[in-house]
Amino acid sequence: MAHYGYDLFSDETPEDFVELLLSMSSTNDQRVIEGIPVVIANHLLRNGYHKFEKDTLKLLNQLQYHQESSLLQRTCLLYVITAALLEKELMLKKEANRIRKLIAHSMQYPQGGTELLSNNSIITQDGLMLDPGRLQKTFRLYAMPKKEKESPLERSAIQRQITLEYNLSKLFPLKQKELIKKKISGEQMTKTEREYYSRVIKRKITAIVDPDMKDFLIQSLK
Repeated sequence: MAHYGYDLFSDETPEDFVELLLSMSSTNDQRVIEGIPVVIANHLLRNGYHKFEKDTLKLLNQLQYHQESSLLQRTCLLYVITAALLEKELMLKKEANRIRKLIAHSMQYPQGGTELLSNNSIITQDGLMLDPGRLQKTFRLYAMPKKEKESPLERSAIQRQITLEYNLSKLFPLKQKELIKKKISGEQMTKTEREYYSRVIKRKITAIVDPDMKDFLIQSLK
C-alpha cells in the first residue's frame, strides 16, 4: 500500500493502520514481516506523532485484550527494530526514542538500541528468525530514496501474500488462522487442536469453498 510507503501492497489491502499491522504481524512470511518497519516508520513520519501514538496504543490494547501474548511481543519487537532503523538509517534519534518509550510497557525484554541490527539474526519470542541485513535493505528501499527495485515476479508474489493474509484475517481469528497454517504445512497438532480443527474450522472452510455458496455470495457483489 503506497499510503504507507510500502508499494508492494495491492489495492485490496486495508488502509487502516491497526488492521494492516495485525494482518502483517500474524504471518511468518519473511517478505511480509520485513515490510512492517517501513509501514510503522512511514505512518509516524507522514501522519505525525499524535496519530501514530493513538493508533499504536489501539493496536497494543487490542492484542492485550485478546491475550495474544506472543503476537504482542513480536509486534513490540518490530517496533523496536523500526526505532533502531530510524536512528541508524535516517538519524532520527528523537523519533526512535519516542517509539521505544511508547511500547516500553508492553515489552518483556530490554533490547532496543541500534546494536540490535548488528546481530547475525533477531529471534522473536515465538521463534521467528529475522535477518537484520534484509530488514535494513527493505527499509532503505521503501523508507528512503529508492535505488533498486524488486523484479515484477517478486513484487507480485509479495502482493498476493499480503492480500491473502488480510483476507484470512477477515474470515478467521488469529488462533484459527494459525491452526489452518499448521494443517497445510503438516506441522503436528495437539489432540485438542485436532479436535477443534475438525469440529469448528474444517466446517467453516467447507462452507466457504462450497460452489453454491460462492455463487450465491457473488450475486451480492453485483
